[in-house]
Amino acid sequence: MRSLLALAAAAPLLCAAAAAVVPGLPLDPRDVTSPDTPWISIDASGAAHTVTPSVSRDSSGGAPSTVSGPPPQLTSTAAYTLTVSGTPTTVTGQAPAVSATGAAPGSPEGVFFTCDKYVGQDKPFCLPQRGAALYPGRTYYITWYTAYFANPRTVMDIDITYGNGQGVTFPNLAASQGYFAWTVDADILSKQGLSQLSNVTIGLSYFETPGDNASDVLLPGPSVFIVPAPSPPSSGPGTAAIVVIVVVVVAALLVAALLAWSWRARGHPFALCMGRGLRRRSMGGGVRGSGQGYGVRKSHAERTAGVAAAAPDPDPDSKARGVELTDRESWSPTQGGGGGGRNVFREEVQRQENER
Repeated sequence: MRSLLALAAAAPLLCAAAAAVVPGLPLDPRDVTSPDTPWISIDASGAAHTVTPSVSRDSSGGAPSTVSGPPPQLTSTAAYTLTVSGTPTTVTGQAPAVSATGAAPGSPEGVFFTCDKYVGQDKPFCLPQRGAALYPGRTYYITWYTAYFANPRTVMDIDITYGNGQGVTFPNLAASQGYFAWTVDADILSKQGLSQLSNVTIGLSYFETPGDNASDVLLPGPSVFIVPAPSPPSSGPGTAAIVVIVVVVVAALLVAALLAWSWRARGHPFALCMGRGLRRRSMGGGVRGSGQGYGVRKSHAERTAGVAAAAPDPDPDSKARGVELTDRESWSPTQGGGGGGRNVFREEVQRQENER
């Protein structure tokens, strides 16, 4: 890993340089709002294609239109938090750390603006901006100004140094390429045993050969942060689940209200009331509200009203009173066998028919 020790030694200087940044000022003075700003498209294989927009007018002299303009994800602006001089600062503009959009993990596929008008303390780097927050497991573009190198065949290394002096190097990159897709290790924080990594420095080194003398040139770049990715917002139950819950609750309330009404009106729950109603019908109580049936809801006097005249009770205090209405012979068609007696059973049936 070349020049890691040199990068670690330069970390205090980087922190001092960060203190010179005035909060609130744009860290990247490039003009990327112009419709004719060139942009780079990276395909799934990693090949870069430069797209230069153009402005055209129709023959009728209408409003001008932009051809091959940058995609919306490059032109849209949002509020981002950058850590400037150790203090979080809100900056509105383009994303300070542009990530690849490829579906496959580690895919370099995506878009970003060209880096050809950049001047600043982190030159020749354009992305990511100093103080940007990067998430483990995502792929970010490191871009630089290719015209900075006099020799287009320059070979360079990208050196990434963590705050504890450890780091990683990506060697033998063509300086003319202008970008590198860096996938942050998904387990970088657990490996370091930290909740976040501060002062992660991105730099480059290359050999410059003027004449016969070769020198190793170190160019420290922006310091960024590696922090845990924000948790996605918790999604509540779906619409179908909410509808089912509402229906179940309403049905339960209706059943509870019906049972309460049945208990107050009839003295028993609704289901039990249905069972008793069926039993009354089977015993002859077919008229609603009559409550009349043989031996149902009758007093002792009512049940024995037609029996007292035929057979006086010889023992009023007997516990068997009212259990057997009369002598068994009285259930014959004629009592006493003389043909002129009473039929108590028929009288009872007739009385119930008259009452109904």
